[in-house]
Amino acid sequence: MKGFFHDHQTKKRKIRTGINKSESDRIISGNPCEECGLYKQCKSPKMNYTGQGKQKVLIVAEGSGKSEDEDWKKLGYDRPTQLIGQAGRLFRNHLKPYGLDLDVDFWKINSVNCRTPDNRKPSKKEIKCCRFMVDKAIEELKPEMIWLLGGAAVESFYQGIYSNLEINTWRKLCIPDSRSGAWIIPLFHPSYLLRNEGNRNLESTFERDLKWAVSCIGKEKPEFIDFGKQVTCLYTLSEVLYALEVIERKEDPITFDYEATSLKPYGEGNKIWSIAVNGYSFPYDYPHWKWKERLRIQHTWIRLLKDEKILKIAHNLKFEDQWSRAIFDIPEVKGWHWCTMNAAHIIDARKYYTSLNFQGLINFGVLPYDQDVKKHIKSGSKFNTLDQVPLEKLLLYGGIDERITSALWAKQEKFLSRKKELKRAYQFFHKGLLALSDAQGVGICIDKEYYLEEEKELTKKIEALEYKILNGKEAKLFERKFKRKLKLKKEVSTKDLRDLFFGVMEMRSVKKTNTGLESVDEEVLNQMDNVFAKRIIQRRKLFKILSYINQYKKEEVDGKIHPFIDLHIARSYRSASSNPNFQNIPVRDEQAKAAIRRGIVPSKGRKIGSADYSGMEICGAACYSKDPVLVKEIEAGVDVHHNLSKKIFLLNDKQTTKDLRFYTKNQFVFPEFYGSYYKNCAYNLQDNCYELETKEGVKVRDHLKDKGIKTSDDFVEHVQKIEKDFWEKYHVYDEWKEKRILEYQKKGYVDTFFGHRRGGFLTNNQLLNTPIQGTSFHWLL
Repeated sequence: MKGFFHDHQTKKRKIRTGINKSESDRIISGNPCEECGLYKQCKSPKMNYTGQGKQKVLIVAEGSGKSEDEDWKKLGYDRPTQLIGQAGRLFRNHLKPYGLDLDVDFWKINSVNCRTPDNRKPSKKEIKCCRFMVDKAIEELKPEMIWLLGGAAVESFYQGIYSNLEINTWRKLCIPDSRSGAWIIPLFHPSYLLRNEGNRNLESTFERDLKWAVSCIGKEKPEFIDFGKQVTCLYTLSEVLYALEVIERKEDPITFDYEATSLKPYGEGNKIWSIAVNGYSFPYDYPHWKWKERLRIQHTWIRLLKDEKILKIAHNLKFEDQWSRAIFDIPEVKGWHWCTMNAAHIIDARKYYTSLNFQGLINFGVLPYDQDVKKHIKSGSKFNTLDQVPLEKLLLYGGIDERITSALWAKQEKFLSRKKELKRAYQFFHKGLLALSDAQGVGICIDKEYYLEEEKELTKKIEALEYKILNGKEAKLFERKFKRKLKLKKEVSTKDLRDLFFGVMEMRSVKKTNTGLESVDEEVLNQMDNVFAKRIIQRRKLFKILSYINQYKKEEVDGKIHPFIDLHIARSYRSASSNPNFQNIPVRDEQAKAAIRRGIVPSKGRKIGSADYSGMEICGAACYSKDPVLVKEIEAGVDVHHNLSKKIFLLNDKQTTKDLRFYTKNQFVFPEFYGSYYKNCAYNLQDNCYELETKEGVKVRDHLKDKGIKTSDDFVEHVQKIEKDFWEKYHVYDEWKEKRILEYQKKGYVDTFFGHRRGGFLTNNQLLNTPIQGTSFHWLL
């Protein structure tokens, strides 16, 4: 294509769709079978694909079990065949209602085609070594669709392309794959159902997913967009100004993307290296322009940003919004219309779902295109080094980002136009994003000098504790027995603690880890009448406080922090905060609370106000369930958590405390509301409350003993009675809870008052707490 005004060619580059450098990481050099070695110890090694493939669908499963490896003849097969064991038979039974035969209608191959010892999960190396067999089958068969059963199959297919390969992130997606030209549909492996037998939530999800996957068979072949070809890189002032003036004159919506120096624009040295907008990509702060040329671009771009008639779209709207305000010194960007990152979250709330890379892959089959810039984005310093990327490559990268954003916006807006409630949820969150962007930009004042002093004091205390830990009698006993010193880095080695307490000091183990080892967690150490254990606990606590303070120091700019508060992360549609996490300031530990909160200060001439929204979740539970008892108590101002804390710990008003109320709320009331039961609640209450004191200064453990609850089993039995009374009282909520679970199993999702919908495989806890906790936040927003 010719340039608009010059004879030279405007530069373009075709986006790569083959194996790139990152993808090549999953290919073994040399002989992969020798590298792996599994073939040496199984009966049916290197099992080839099987099946007639009548429906042109290839199924990639995990690996062989005993049936596939040893018993295939006994089961009536003339050669080793995939999916003929218990899991395979379950899968075949699920296919029968659709008139499908696994051996006739499908081809089948495993991610790892030799049986692993004891049927263990295949390792990453084994999956990597066996990928060549999957590639060969795809090349020979040329399937129109590929079903990936389970995490190992997803890892086999996408290893080296995408980092997060958890099956829950991928299940029930129909992904165009530019390498094979096929549609890719990941599904749960049927063995997952066997391992979770009786889990109706999982079974119903599997059944719905399979029904949907079957409905996709025969889908027209995917078409692929070469987004690189859509990018026009601009290098002269006349080209840039002409392109921007055309956009300004037409007043069409714009999608735009910045490549900037860091995540946040606050402080000296931040720059926008390049700007991509509506298919054009051009340098801004990248070393290219004379200062007068850049100034003319700046003035034109600012006019676009301030023109409310020109609708704006970006992926992670808050990023472009804050960078526009800070770098171009404007009070606001007018005309914000869409955030594709948050729309992706509204459409599907699963984890690790909203990044532009992932959205480009699952919607358009775009393979990674960041190989030229990746190492410069993660430079390890405050600012990235994107200015060291050749300009043509940087502009192409930013341009592809913008083009994918534009295509994603079109697809999302079309989809949400047919989903009234989801569109309402998006519109609500869109307004919330703009409000949270305002809050982020204003920032929060902190006293940096205070935090520096606090850091010094904490460091002194930690060093003093470390000296006592490493030079006390316990450390000397350890060194005498094992002929080496205790390992003390960020934490004392748990193995060393285990050896010391239970080997050297011969203390009695009171708790096991999930792997069967003696536990040395905080609960166990708290129960030890031992100075050494108390020092370990105190050091852990001081380290935690120090980590919070370091976050605040690291993020401080001109006396303020600007934490992210995002709406695209939490699966329950609450907010999430980071850099630093301002939603997770300690509140229960007085020392930590004081150390961190004292450094948060008002701006000059102002004071910090406080609004207490306590009881929001209990109100949410009442609104959803319409439980008359709960509604009546809330209207009367009854403190449900306080009253229950008295019953659970056998206290009166003069004895119970805020901490006991807190743990009653979070370890009994809400766990019960969200599907837990008395045993779990009792154990958690013991872990968190037995070492606390009543207002009279008596330990809860000792107080309960005086009341006749002497053992752990006694307390469990006591909590069981509390639970029985609890559900007799709130029986309408209990009925609502059971109804909600059955509705989810039928539909596969839960809805909220504000239009949000969460689907996928959910536990009872998740499907019950999502509407209540999500809506509680939505009221705040």
